[in-house]
Amino acid sequence: MRERLQQSTSAFINLTVHDEILVETPIQEIDNVIYIVRYSMIEAFNSIITNVPAVIDIKVLNSWDENDVYIK
Repeated sequence: MRERLQQSTSAFINLTVHDEILVETPIQEIDNVIYIVRYSMIEAFNSIITNVPAVIDIKVLNSWDENDVYIK
């Protein structure tokens, strides 16, 4: 995922904890970053667990302490 983000966006992974990944990106790159993160996580999940569908929840916030969440 890190390589995919670096190749096509200016986004960067800021933090990873267990199954959560915090990515910072300019707002104009959000849709592309969401696609890369979702695709990469599903690909990684399916390489390990093949008989259970992967469900990826993505939340977009302007800042870490923001209550308004744009979920895609």
